[in-house]
Parts: sequence; C-alpha cells; structure tokens
Amino acid sequence: MIINNQMLELENLSIRLKHGDVIMNAYGYVYFIEMAEFSDHEQQYARNNGVMAFVVNGELFVTAITKSAISTLEENGFTLSSFSVPMSKGDYPLEKATRWAEICDYARKINEIEFKSECAKYAHEHKNADLFSDLRGCMKIPEYGFPTQRDASHGEYGMYFPNRPLVKKNIFDPILMDQFLGTYDSYDGYTMFVNTDGETYLTVRQDVAELLKGKGFSRRSYRIPLTCDDRIVGPDNERRWKAYVKAAAI
Repeated sequence: MIINNQMLELENLSIRLKHGDVIMNAYGYVYFIEMAEFSDHEQQYARNNGVMAFVVNGELFVTAITKSAISTLEENGFTLSSFSVPMSKGDYPLEKATRWAEICDYARKINEIEFKSECAKYAHEHKNADLFSDLRGCMKIPEYGFPTQRDASHGEYGMYFPNRPLVKKNIFDPILMDQFLGTYDSYDGYTMFVNTDGETYLTVRQDVAELLKGKGFSRRSYRIPLTCDDRIVGPDNERRWKAYVKAAAI
C-alpha cells in the first residue's frame, strides 16, 4: 500500500470513483464507471485533455493535471500507461460536480502561475528579454481570440480570422517559445507582441515598439489584426477594443 503525505494530498485534490458511479457527458447522457476496466493498472496513471486518472490500492482517482501531481505520482513509482480517463471530454461526476469544478479551477490557477514563471525564465535565459509591464492601452488577446473579417476592397470579403493568442495558454512548448516569446511586429499603426509571460497583446500606442526593443524584444512578422482594413466581428469585441484605443491616447 502507498500511504504518505504526498499521496494523501493528491488524493484529496482528486475525485475518488467507485464501481457504478454515474458520469454525465457533455451531451447530457450518462455512463457508469466499470472498475474492471482499471483492475490491471495498479500504480499506473493515464492522461487526456488536461485530466489524469491513476489507480492506487485498487481505487481509481481522477484529477486535473498539474506538474506537481505528475511529480508526486512518478516519485511514488507510478508509470505512465494508456487507459480510459473519465471526465476528460467535458464530462463530470454527477454527484460530485461542484467538487470537480473546484479541483479544475485550482489546477487552472496553479498551471497559469507555473506557465508564466516558465515563460519568463525561458525568455530571460534564451532571448535576453524581460517582462514589459507598461500595458496602458494594450489589449490582451483572450483565449477565444479577437475575431476580425477582411474588408471587401481586398477581394476577400467574408474571410474570417479568429486571431487567437500566438502562444497557447498553459502549454509550455519550447518551439513556440523560441518563435514567439519576447517578439513583436508593427504595421499600419498597430503593434502586436507576445510578452515574456506568454500573453499576446495588441495596441495602437506608437511608443510601444521602441519600448519593447529596450526590453530585449525582437521583431518578427505576424498577421496583425485590424491591419489591411480588417473589421472587428461582434459588438462586444468592438466596444472592448475602443476602450483600449481610448486608453492608449491618454
């Protein structure tokens, strides 16, 4: 049996599932946990879509992935395997939905802190770039993007651009970090940059490009939203952008 403080803490940040537990999927249908599926996976863990399942002492646990959770399992002799991971496709335990939401929210916060720390360290060590903190009038591109559409004068009316962040949040990919972290581009009065915490920003401030260079940022060619007569899709996005333009003018 594996019983230590590390494992007890991880189990407390997990959902313990037993045979017959009801899981609701993203389409409103239910399925039931069949423990026979996991009987051959003692002291193993599997991952899928940011969720991790592990079997210890004949019991099945599911939690949201963090680096510390994986480290705890590996330090206790668990090996990575391939088996079904409940609650990894938008599904949730019917009787423990609130607790599962709390676990996912906790992991999201931890991962964001760790991700930003890793980004900053990589940018400083590999690119000699430091965090740009003068963000007045700089709009952070949300995870879902900042959608625009190409103007008809360019012969491509109706072409839709989601304009999502250049670095995917909470996924530390050294290739993307090398390409985008600590870089910027300017065109047609707009400047877009990827800060050393991994966030992507857009601004009309004319001084930002020079300030970024002073922080060690290098120029790279992007497709910048709103250039070439792009227009913003959605009134909420338009209102949000106008607020940042106003702030940039102060």
